[in-house]
Amino acid sequence: MVEALKAGQKPWEVPPLPGPIEAAAVTPVKTSLLRQQYMVTTDQTFRLLFHKFYYPPWRVSIDGAEVPVEPATSLGLAAVTVPPGEHNVEIAWETTTAVWIGRLVTFAGWVVLFMLLFQAENGLGILVWKRGTGPLEMRQFFFPVIWLAAGALMLLAASGTTVRSWDFAAIGADYGSIRLEGIRALSPLRAGDVAHVHLTWLVKSTGEPVKTFVHLVDGEGIGLSQHDMPPGGVNTPPQSWIPGRLLHSVHKIKLPDSLAPGSYRLVAGLYYPDRVNDPLVPVNGSDPRLEIGSVTVLP
Repeated sequence: MVEALKAGQKPWEVPPLPGPIEAAAVTPVKTSLLRQQYMVTTDQTFRLLFHKFYYPPWRVSIDGAEVPVEPATSLGLAAVTVPPGEHNVEIAWETTTAVWIGRLVTFAGWVVLFMLLFQAENGLGILVWKRGTGPLEMRQFFFPVIWLAAGALMLLAASGTTVRSWDFAAIGADYGSIRLEGIRALSPLRAGDVAHVHLTWLVKSTGEPVKTFVHLVDGEGIGLSQHDMPPGGVNTPPQSWIPGRLLHSVHKIKLPDSLAPGSYRLVAGLYYPDRVNDPLVPVNGSDPRLEIGSVTVLP
């Protein structure tokens, strides 16, 4: 894969792919749809590529100071340059001038549509009034309140104040070309549910394609359920893995319907697709089956 061309740039002027990252860790701390926080520790300057397309409202700060965000690779991923040291890196969706203009236009359209519906002889407002059972004044009051309440809910949702966030637990398993950085906290489930195991990876260098296994096991290590897929999911092929890129994948682990209440372990690891029974051992570990968390099954 090559870098994306900038305006006026010749194809032969495309910069080469970044070199391998020797020593870096990007530990997810907290994440939501509109904001993600990472602790980055690195001995070298490197470019961090987020699992998001570049778009002006996405703003990145390092230790509280906003830094320039640029599109990277032919996919146009949001990327920033991280200096050596330990840093708090956040990427968040911020309200820009264009976003405010869009909201104002939406609000104006909402008001105009409200007036048209309210005043039309055969509009929605009249239909609502005719179906009511109370006095005409109460029926006329019902529709404006519902309409304005729906608008308020839309405005609240657009503000991002209702967005849920999740904590992450650090793993830091280094496989040389890729690191398993963290797992999102899991809520208690019930037998028959599906556990969504969210994993975050950092690509350190190009290497041979691998797959991830995630197993649900009991106290004796007996497998109860599993799910295998490449880091980053099937829609992020290894050809797009370049040094500094963050990958996110979700393993869906089906809990057996007959599973008794209790706590069950999650183990994970990597293997080459043509060597299923020979999982890889992290360079900073000794066991190919990593303990990455647990699932609590409720009665």
